Amino acid sequence: MKNQVLHWIIGIAAAFGGYYSAYNILAVMASLSMRPPGLEVVNLYQATGQNVVGLTDYVVKWASPTDAWNMFWWGANVFIFHGILAVVILTWSIIAAIYLYFYIRDRKPERLMMLKILVPTVAILTAIQGFVLGHLQGELVLQDDPLKLAALEGMFWSGLRVDPLTSFLAYGTFNHAFWGYFSWPAYERPPAFVFVFYWVFMVIFGILLGVWSGALSLWYLFPGFFGRFGWAKTLANFFERSGVYLMPFFAAFASIGGAVAAESGRYPFILVQADPNPSGGPPIITGVPVGPVACLIQRFTSQFGLRCLCSLLR
Repeated sequence: MKNQVLHWIIGIAAAFGGYYSAYNILAVMASLSMRPPGLEVVNLYQATGQNVVGLTDYVVKWASPTDAWNMFWWGANVFIFHGILAVVILTWSIIAAIYLYFYIRDRKPERLMMLKILVPTVAILTAIQGFVLGHLQGELVLQDDPLKLAALEGMFWSGLRVDPLTSFLAYGTFNHAFWGYFSWPAYERPPAFVFVFYWVFMVIFGILLGVWSGALSLWYLFPGFFGRFGWAKTLANFFERSGVYLMPFFAAFASIGGAVAAESGRYPFILVQADPNPSGGPPIITGVPVGPVACLIQRFTSQFGLRCLCSLLR
């Protein structure tokens, strides 16, 4: 478009539409994983003594009309921006890899200028995703769904046991005890494979993306300093040539790992809520039970963000 003002107006409108769409989609997904304050789930059979055949077994309602705004409570916003940022990191990693591919071949200064923007941005967003939003997301899981926490962290034991690493990350101490995965009955437990998707895919690949983008950022932003060292040039050459393929790979599989961990981690329920156990046992996990097919549909159409991704790329 020759008219640059019109070009920017259309671009901003398209971007706003994509983000606004993603925000509302992920708000619904956040509610399915963490029941918002004021949202009540009514089991019709328990409430009326009758089955509503062919209609529904549960009714979900707000305690008052104004509670509907709790759809966007702060916990939901952590979930929402965690998901949106994952897609932004993925798209920027792909674009950075494309520029990196051509820069390795022609060393044009204009490509280097773009890499000085793209690569540090990926590094900064990855740090925010892991150390800020990821930590807040972990605190929400710790508070609202301890069974999901046990599955994600691989706490494969029964009863209370000290987990030093999780204790340090959650409380800053090394002696806090957590209920193990096998403390709950089998029909309530999420699949054990979420531990692999959480740690191997999301955490490890996310860390590797931070290492690659961080190393390249230092090389591109401070060439005068690091250019004096032969080892730095050798490392930069390695990170450049491998980053073309590995940065999008790390970003994609970290996103997939987070999506599967989030959705499968609260299976077999939606609208999950944890309540203290009056008998002193593990917290009571309640929600609307769903089958594995519903879980798969939600996972790959909403949380992984195919529509969100298409909107942002558009």
